[in-house]
Amino acid sequence: MAGNHFNEWAGFDCEWELYPSKQAQEDWITAYVSGLKEWRGREIPPSEVSGLMKEVELLQLASHLYWALWGVLQVRQA
Repeated sequence: MAGNHFNEWAGFDCEWELYPSKQAQEDWITAYVSGLKEWRGREIPPSEVSGLMKEVELLQLASHLYWALWGVLQVRQA
């Protein structure tokens, strides 16, 4: 989810300067995870955030692939 979320920050015009910095991504992930029931009231270890950041990087690529394939299929159906 977060991989596509961060990709969407660039918008439809792919303004990559709007893409969140690594620190902004870490802050967002930390805030998101801290809202989950199992983490409420507990400090999130940096290793947990680091692990999630690695997953997000992979999911960002998967999101790009998904939308590229979607675009190809849309052109073929036109």
